[in-house]
Order: sequence, then structure tokens, then C-alpha cells
Amino acid sequence: MILRHFRFIFFSLLISPPATGSNISWKEVDFDSGVRVYAGKIKGQRLVDFKGIGIIEYPMSVVASVLYDIEKGNQWIANLGSSGIVLVINPLERIDYNHQKLPWPIADRDFVFRIRTSISPDKKAMHFTLQSEKNALRPPQRGKVRGELLSSYFKLKSIENDSQTEMEMMLLVDPKGLIPKWIVNLINKNWPVITMNGIRNYMKRSYIPVHANIARALETNTGIQTCEKPKLAMDNC
Repeated sequence: MILRHFRFIFFSLLISPPATGSNISWKEVDFDSGVRVYAGKIKGQRLVDFKGIGIIEYPMSVVASVLYDIEKGNQWIANLGSSGIVLVINPLERIDYNHQKLPWPIADRDFVFRIRTSISPDKKAMHFTLQSEKNALRPPQRGKVRGELLSSYFKLKSIENDSQTEMEMMLLVDPKGLIPKWIVNLINKNWPVITMNGIRNYMKRSYIPVHANIARALETNTGIQTCEKPKLAMDNC
């Protein structure tokens, strides 16, 4: 029962520098729901990287808007207790918070991470990278274990005249605490399929407009407009 619930906790949506993933030798370990799952291991590291590749039958700008809108993450991230924006650096870079509810006796986990969005020159690909960092606005809380996103990303590629999106996602997360690493690896193996299906199901049942910041970035591709100083709200940067 605990494993069934705990397997859903690791998002996030949404990523350490991509060079880590490029240096890993990947092996396909599963194929489910149209998602190919790969495992890769770095020498001396007990945690296993997992990535998945699949197709979502919606335009890239809409898929990107789902990933971008962390405040609606509970629509597709299972067992999400709360999530939100901690600090805006600019429209395509910010610090987010994610709280994952777990069944007793396992303590809830939470994550504070920087998310960066980049766009290819031809505007046919987007890359979201996430990596944990400390932030005084969201210090560790009693009753929650602060996990660490070591390496995660979402890569989106527009295909079929922008009627579909190829998504590649990679996860390397350490939930900390006393959970054995072999259990973490077992759970994380399911993350790509669970996440892809969560996004697909949310998009099927909901109308999702393109987020203004995503639309603006794709139109101009100037990408990042730095705020004069960091803000606590996403709009009007």
C-alpha cells in the first residue's frame, strides 16, 4: 500500500543541468502507454536516473503551459499537497515549491527548486530544467522532509505540424530521510509513465489556454526579460 502511494510522489514536473543526462549511458527498461522508459547509472552513485519519451497529442505551446503553471499541478500530479511560486527571477526563470503528501508512517516530502525555461532558435523545441536550491522564503518545515531534485528536465519538441508534442523527461531525485535507495529506484522507474499519463488525462478533460509568458516567449524568442528586482508573483514582471 505504501509503495503504491509513494511511487507517485516524484515530480516535478518540469530538472539539474542537461549535461548530466547527456553523459549517461541509457538502457531501455520498460514500454507502457506509449512511453519508452530508460535507466542510466553514474559510477559511484546509488540512485538511478530514469527518463521517458512519449507523444502528447496537443501543440507544444499548450503542453508547455501545463508544465509552466505549477499552481495547477494538483490537476496532474498525484498526491500533491500544495505547490506554488516562491520567487520570480524573470518570466522564464523562477523558484517553485512542491509539497507531496505521503501515507503514515512516512513523513511528507517537500522540494524547493529553480526552474528555467529555454526555447530553440526555430521555436520548435522547449527545455525546462529543475534543480533544488535553498531559499530563505521557504525554509524546511517541521513534519516534512526536504527532498532534493538532483537532476531533472522536460524536453518538448513540436511534431506533426505542431499538432503533437514529443516529450522527453528525466528524473534524479533524492527524497532524503531513511527510505532505502533501492526502494527509491523502484518507485522512480514508474515516474515517466505516471507523469505522462497524468498530463495526458488532464489535457483531455480540461481546456488549457496558452500561458501569456509562453506565448510571448514563442512569439518574440527574446526569451528572458529580467525583472528590476525579484518578485513574488508571476505576472507583471
